[in-house]
Amino acid sequence: MKLILRILLWIVVIIIVLILLLILLLFILSGRPFVPGNYTEKVKTGGTLEEKYMHMGPYETAVYTEEAPEDWGNYIIHYPKEMEYSNKTYPLVVFVNGTGVKASTYPALFEHLASWGFIVIGNEDTSTFSGDSANASIAFLLNRNETKW
Repeated sequence: MKLILRILLWIVVIIIVLILLLILLLFILSGRPFVPGNYTEKVKTGGTLEEKYMHMGPYETAVYTEEAPEDWGNYIIHYPKEMEYSNKTYPLVVFVNGTGVKASTYPALFEHLASWGFIVIGNEDTSTFSGDSANASIAFLLNRNETKW
């Protein structure tokens, strides 16, 4: 009986240590970019169309950051720089996550999409379960659009 209890105790200790190591690993990874800055040069594609769009697009890009409400950190917006003085319209990509990953860990991806003429917005909400932070991001962007960049 003592041997079984000792074995169970060791199993519990090992499980706790593994859980703590996993939490530590996730914490370390959460601060690192999830998309490497040079991914457009490193990723190999299987076709000419994919190869074309893997490179940076023709637009010079800009970044705008502003504090978001609640605990959502910042709104992070990458966009074609010409938008600041142009009346042209651009498609929108709203980055919504629910996996604990913040928008700030994807700067290379946001810039890449903006270089192809997209406005890309995200925030630092790590779990958009209710959709409130995504709605707030869109409302923020619509408000910014009214005041002109």
